[in-house]
Amino acid sequence: MSSLANSNSSSSRPRRRRRDSSGNEHIPRPPNAFMLYRQNFVHQRHVPGSIETNHNSLSRIVGDCWKQLPASEKKVWEEMAERKKAEHKKRYPDYRFQPKH
Repeated sequence: MSSLANSNSSSSRPRRRRRDSSGNEHIPRPPNAFMLYRQNFVHQRHVPGSIETNHNSLSRIVGDCWKQLPASEKKVWEEMAERKKAEHKKRYPDYRFQPKH
């Protein structure tokens, strides 16, 4: 099984919160299983730095790896995503995704 991001993946510097056009704090969507896998993949430095800055290439590489993952490993990431979703719901109980388009 791949090493999971058990450590806190946030950096040591505080993140600035984005604001929407009315000045309210932007609430990010909860990450899905692939997003968590991709974040961990980059954090574990599985790709060279030159590719890491090219997000199209990086996503293609990580996507191919994701497709080849056994179902048992994907399930680990899907369960982690469900936990993140539950945490998000607790933190932002009134959140509802509203696309801007």
